[in-house]
Amino acid sequence: MSKTPGDATLGPMRSLSRDFRPVLLALVGIALGWALSATGAGPESGRRSGGRKAEAARVTSDSMRVLQSNCFACHNAEKHKGGLSLTNRESLLKGGDSGKAIVPRRPEKSLLFTVLGAEADPHMPPKKQLSTNQVETVRRWIAAGARGMRRPWPAWALRGEWFSSRCRRVTGR
Repeated sequence: MSKTPGDATLGPMRSLSRDFRPVLLALVGIALGWALSATGAGPESGRRSGGRKAEAARVTSDSMRVLQSNCFACHNAEKHKGGLSLTNRESLLKGGDSGKAIVPRRPEKSLLFTVLGAEADPHMPPKKQLSTNQVETVRRWIAAGARGMRRPWPAWALRGEWFSSRCRRVTGR
């Protein structure tokens, strides 16, 4: 049997028939690809991570729009009804006269979420009911850790300009 240059590099596979080698190499490649995808180390892992960041930015931006249009008029740095300002994460964690406004990752324990329910007493906003989608957006934001409110918002952000521009920058919408 004559040796080909590839036979020296194959080691133990040298005695296998030449017809079986491509099949075995394909199986090894499939197994390696499966192992990489199961650990998240494959080429898709970066895209999934970016997708999660974009989704988190969208949920934060959407929640900020809900708060800005329905809550900031009464719960801001100058006018904080019930002792509550919603203009930064620290004030949300501290809460107001009724306690903590949010418990990150626990919407059911967060007053901000529970007062939005149709049957809540007290109910917020006091003169209208938010849509189911708006309430769900706030719930998802709190469940995700209520991120995105690290510092007090500047006045122009409280008017809604920042939320729209940041959402477009992160999500491309």
